Amino acid sequence: MHLFSAWLVVSLPDSQTLEVEPRDNVTLSCTNVSRSPTVALWMRGDNTSKPIMISSVFGSDRSFVRYMDGFQHGRHVLDSNLIFINLTILQVEVSDSGWYFCLFYHSTELVMVNSTILKIHGNDAFHEEDDTNYKSDEKLIMVGGILGAVNVFLVLVILGLILKITHKSQLQRGRLTLC
Repeated sequence: MHLFSAWLVVSLPDSQTLEVEPRDNVTLSCTNVSRSPTVALWMRGDNTSKPIMISSVFGSDRSFVRYMDGFQHGRHVLDSNLIFINLTILQVEVSDSGWYFCLFYHSTELVMVNSTILKIHGNDAFHEEDDTNYKSDEKLIMVGGILGAVNVFLVLVILGLILKITHKSQLQRGRLTLC
């Protein structure tokens, strides 16, 4: 029996801020920290709701890309290879403003690699000069985002383990009946 545990790496990358105009195309890039196939997630948080998973991919195979409800493939495009996992948002809207982050499952750890605050001009939700509590709000969003990502990721890992165990038991049963 295998024992699985995932640890969240506590050191967070510094957030970069990207300011764009409505209807621009934006590509957020994340460096792949694993050289073997692994699960990568792009998530978004804002200061009004819990973090939302946008998309996930296993390895660099585009057939394993999944988009979550509300994020259509036509406007959100996840592209992956062995080096980068890129999330492109086409024709950004004010509602796309928020904190975007990329997570990887790497060597039993959940690692945040990229963190970007996307500001769309015409949106007051992320103007820190108007908000004296901006820095503490940003940290709250980051912590909430990380906890939400951990929950989503652990569900994915549990499902993967169930599939692995089921497949292994089917293989063992197949070997027993062939003998």
